[in-house]
This record gives sequence, structure tokens and C-alpha cells, in this order.
Amino acid sequence: MRRGQISAIYLGILTVISISILFLVLIWSMNIKDRNTEFLAEEQINLLIEKVESDIYFIENNYENTSETIFRIRNTIPNHIGSDLYSISLRASGANNSAGAYLSDPKIVISREGSTKFGRTDLLFVKEINTVLPIFKSYAFSSNSKYILEYNTSAGLKFASQ
Repeated sequence: MRRGQISAIYLGILTVISISILFLVLIWSMNIKDRNTEFLAEEQINLLIEKVESDIYFIENNYENTSETIFRIRNTIPNHIGSDLYSISLRASGANNSAGAYLSDPKIVISREGSTKFGRTDLLFVKEINTVLPIFKSYAFSSNSKYILEYNTSAGLKFASQ
């Protein structure tokens, strides 16, 4: 073999190694981006649940101190979690009061539409809340950019229509 042929072989090997390293770095950076996006979405969901939960506790602690029978709290919410639309719902179970609100096992549920390679999926995040207020099953959608939490002292707590 000549000296020029060996240099061409080494050059080819180095090119293949360089391209392999480039693809590994590219794949690695995409995985980090996906993990960060999921982490941020999860944190955004936790903050959203805390916001709704604090509004519920505010109503629960203050409705007895006034003569009002209907309380409404408006609050803004982000349109998207990551790139997905979502909904917030109040759910409960058990016995009903005279207005039809449920009296036990209250929960805040956040549902968001996620997309995967194999189709669309609903991801659910559920948080049980500790409240004595009766709960109507109701929803608020992120496309409205806000929610109205309404408590009627003779009926119960729900997300009001906008």
C-alpha cells in the first residue's frame, strides 16, 4: 500500500466516527429537550392545581363571614400546557344534597390532550382535596384562558359557565 491510500482510509474512518458522534449528540440533546418539556408541563399542572385548590379553600373559609349566598372567583389560566389544550374538572362521589351536589371524595382533575407516535391520548392528573363544600361535577377549559369558580350556599361548588 502506498502512503496516500492509508491516509484516505484514515480520513474515511475519521469521517464515519465524526458523523456518529454528531448524531449521538443530536439525539442526546433531543432527549434532554423532551425531558425538560415534560418537567415544565408537570410543574405547570401542579401550579394550576394549587391555584384552584387555594380558591376553593378561600371560599370555604370566608363564605360564613358574609351574608352573600353566591360567591364567584375568577382566575386566569394558561391556554396550553406545553403545546396541548386541557380542561380542569371538579369531581366528587357519594350521597347528594337536595340540589344534586356530591358530598364526599372531592377531586380536582386536569385532563390534557397529548399526542404520541401511535395516536392521541388523554393524560389525567388527579388531586384529592380536603373540603366540606358540596361539589357539582363541572369543567373549565383552557381555551377560555380563565375559570370562574362559583359557590352557592344552598347548592354547592362548581365551575360556572362563562
